[in-house]
Amino acid sequence: MKTSQDEWKAACRGRNVPPGARRRPMKDPVIEITNLRVRRAGKTICQVPTLVVPPGSRLAVLGPNGSGKSTLLRLIAGLEREYEGRCEVAVGWRQRTYVHQSPYLFRGTVLANVTFGLRAGGHRRRPAARAARRWLFLFNLAAFLYVGLPYLAPLLMHVGAET
Repeated sequence: MKTSQDEWKAACRGRNVPPGARRRPMKDPVIEITNLRVRRAGKTICQVPTLVVPPGSRLAVLGPNGSGKSTLLRLIAGLEREYEGRCEVAVGWRQRTYVHQSPYLFRGTVLANVTFGLRAGGHRRRPAARAARRWLFLFNLAAFLYVGLPYLAPLLMHVGAET
C-alpha cells in the first residue's frame, strides 16, 4: 500500500481523530495488533494477543457468538475508543469502513441518510447533498429521494431486509 505523505496527512486531518490513529503510513503491515483487550463492566469481551495483517492479505474473522468478532472489527474501523494494548492501522480513519450486520437507518428521507454518511466523512453540506443525489440516480433510487424511511420500512421488511 503506497501513498504519498500528503495523502496520509490529508486522510488523518480533521477533528475527532481516534486515539492511536497514525499520521504517517506504515510500510508493513497494514494492521498490527498487540496485547489487545476490550472490557465492558469488568468483563473481557475481546482479547487478541497478536494480529499482523500484511498488505494484500485477506482476513476472515471467525468465532462463536459473543467471542468479540464485531468488537475487533469496530476497533479496526476506529469506532472503539476504550481498549488496552496497541492497534495500528495503515490507513487514515476516514478511509476505513465498517458495515454492521444490521443496517442502520436514520429518521428522515433516503437523501438525508445518504447525505449523512458523506457529511460524516468530512464533506460540506451542499457538496454532500449533490453527491448523494448523483449516487441515488446512479443506483436508480431517485424515486425515493425525498421519501421518508418510516414509509419505506414496511416495504423493506416485506422483501426481507432489516431496518
